[in-house]
Amino acid sequence: MTVSYHRNITVTAAFATLLMLAIAPSCSKSTVQGPGIDGQAHTSELLVDAAIDSGDDKESKAAITNTYFSNGQTIGMFIVRHDRPGEYVPHAYGMDNLRAVSGGSNKWTYNFSDNLGTSVDVLAISSVAKTNADIYAYSPWILGTTSPEKILYESSSQGDLMYAEENGDGRNKNICPDELDEQDVPLRFHHALSIIRIGVRLANSGYVNPTLSSIRISRSSETVETKLWSQARFNSLTGEFIEDSRREMQYIDISAGKTINSTTNYIYFDCLVIPTEVKNDGDLQIELTVNSQPLLEKYEIKLADVLSSDGKKGFQPGYSYTLLFTIDNYLRFRPNYIYVSEEWIDEDLGEQYI
Repeated sequence: MTVSYHRNITVTAAFATLLMLAIAPSCSKSTVQGPGIDGQAHTSELLVDAAIDSGDDKESKAAITNTYFSNGQTIGMFIVRHDRPGEYVPHAYGMDNLRAVSGGSNKWTYNFSDNLGTSVDVLAISSVAKTNADIYAYSPWILGTTSPEKILYESSSQGDLMYAEENGDGRNKNICPDELDEQDVPLRFHHALSIIRIGVRLANSGYVNPTLSSIRISRSSETVETKLWSQARFNSLTGEFIEDSRREMQYIDISAGKTINSTTNYIYFDCLVIPTEVKNDGDLQIELTVNSQPLLEKYEIKLADVLSSDGKKGFQPGYSYTLLFTIDNYLRFRPNYIYVSEEWIDEDLGEQYI
């Protein structure tokens, strides 16, 4: 079996221009001298309004493909004391890395980090804390995250990773718990990863349809300049992976296990990768395994394949890279004639090397 490659590379930007800076309402003083209004403790309900920026053309950019959160998808939130900047001290118990679970239609339930087994429908901050609140968010929620500046991402998980743009522009900082009974918390999420989308179809119909067992994206050797990353820590305030936290790997495998049965429609397989610069043609390659056998021919990724509109060469955060392949299923093994003889051939066959 051979494979022919029809290169049809599409790179689409997932990031729109950031909105104009808008500061969230805050008290006239930087901290609440409480216990609250007229000496009484006061709470402000936080109304989470979350959306996903999926780019101008609304095409799939990563594992979460919609512009909204569907049922069961999660957000990790840090609701922390404003008077302890950079320390991420919870505004109340369990508000450090609390889990928000979508019920669809922008409805949420919440699990505090000190009691993940119990869900509540209302999220609020109280003047009992005697300080305003800062809010940071990322998605999906990851157990064990202790800081919005150091979110561990494992490539093997193939999960999405997003961050709220308000983390860095201050719109959800210095929120006063005794000013309003309800306060909006806008969260517009951007994708932190790159997605490699591989489409496969058949060249010809009428033969046995092969099964694509797996896809491997690998470095062509251990000495090439381009890197693939197995893990890294992500700073959701800056929208960048921390450089010295990245760990190298040689390849990443994409499970497939699907029958390729169309000559017109591609079956797509997605691979999420930590953004990386591609240095040279052929540093990275794609290998298809069909019917549990790796095809001899590998496709070497070219710089032109991963050139984005801003001139950057490599896998950029929030971009989707689509590569289309056609499998030639003409080649097949079948007998024309079988002859069995009791006679041995009396002939010097010479030495055979395998």
